[in-house]
Amino acid sequence: MDKGIVNEVYLSENIKQMEFYANEEKESLGKICQGLEDCSNYYNSNNTVQILNNINEFKINIEKLYKKRMNYNKIFEQVIIQYNTLSEITKQKFDKFI
Repeated sequence: MDKGIVNEVYLSENIKQMEFYANEEKESLGKICQGLEDCSNYYNSNNTVQILNNINEFKINIEKLYKKRMNYNKIFEQVIIQYNTLSEITKQKFDKFI
């Protein structure tokens, strides 16, 4: 294999894995939130409102984290496109000298 050549198959497989793990992470964190909400139904004190606020903030942060993870994948997909374009341009330039 030529050094410096990106193997697109591996890169796209890795992107799919990252999407899978991002979805798993979102689901797991959502279950944690649900568990905390269930616990708060049985706990009543002066801090209950604060706990519920923290849980809601946690949910918002989960969504932000998920969007950030998905944005990574978009960036990697763009890298493949840019790599192909730039490598082709580079090959054409070097072919002129041969």
